[in-house]
Amino acid sequence: MSLEELDYELPEALIAQRPSEKRDECRLLVYNRTDGEISHHIFHDIVRYLREGDILVLNDAKVIKARLFFRKAETGAEIEVLLLRQIDENRWISLTRPAKRLKIGTELKHESGVLCARVIAVLEGGERLLELNYDGDLLRILEDIGEIPLPPYIKRKGIESDFNDDEYYQTVFAKNLCAIAAPTAGLHFTESLINELMKNGVSVKTITLRVGYGTFKPITTDNIRNHRMEQEDYFIPRKTATDINKGIATGRRIVACGTTVVRALEDSYYKSGKVKYGWSTADLFIYPGFKFKVTDALITNFHLPRSSLMAMVSAYVGLDRLKEIYRIAIEEGYRFFSYGDAMMII
Repeated sequence: MSLEELDYELPEALIAQRPSEKRDECRLLVYNRTDGEISHHIFHDIVRYLREGDILVLNDAKVIKARLFFRKAETGAEIEVLLLRQIDENRWISLTRPAKRLKIGTELKHESGVLCARVIAVLEGGERLLELNYDGDLLRILEDIGEIPLPPYIKRKGIESDFNDDEYYQTVFAKNLCAIAAPTAGLHFTESLINELMKNGVSVKTITLRVGYGTFKPITTDNIRNHRMEQEDYFIPRKTATDINKGIATGRRIVACGTTVVRALEDSYYKSGKVKYGWSTADLFIYPGFKFKVTDALITNFHLPRSSLMAMVSAYVGLDRLKEIYRIAIEEGYRFFSYGDAMMII
């Protein structure tokens, strides 16, 4: 399959720069795979499509304030750092900007005085391996001095906003501080909506997948089968695994909220023949031709062209049909990407 097949034209005006004022009042496109029907709603209407006995699976990862601004100790030049992946207690794979002048041994200092860094390796993809120097709890330090790493297609700055990205770019059920990007399909849920679903007999379960930079990374190989996915760690609680496996055996519908949930559940089943409790690392690339074993319905946002997420949803619904859905969404003025509107495939 060629990369060009995952491309589409999107008017820049439809790239959402801010969330809906109320989470569950964004727009929702529902596509029924059985009869091909497309219908248009607000997100709260999802209560009409999630039924008693369904198992709704959410990703409870919380976004780290992983965006930092340092100064080079030698020159005072400003360096932007995005902490991508923790290797051990003090070492992080990081994106840096500008990167060209950051050689091995370069020392970086934060103006707060509580955090310093040193470049200890230049990696194959241009990332830097940084050794951080600090006292105490790093995540608490980042909460104090870091910024939420908004996706690069959100052009504004948080300080210019009349709302708080620290709040809006987290799901209401975010619990485990471990991700550098939000599981954005979950942003549309409110606590009251979740409670309403549970009262209606929907079983709500969580997994934790540490959403990484790969969620923004475009595919660059002409043949998408040659693309290598970024690894992402995930944890499936024992009760979640047990209930999903029982649900599969008894014909209950497993509804994945977001591509991160799909990736964790399908990766686990692919490796073990069932959804397995515990920590694992997902390196599964889902593209057209993949056979889904767990996911019966999918809640997701509208994704970037030429992305692994576009490939995954194409695998789920069919490439031609997905392009038609996206064409209709664009005609109807749906808002795209992280802060945009949602779709549900049933």
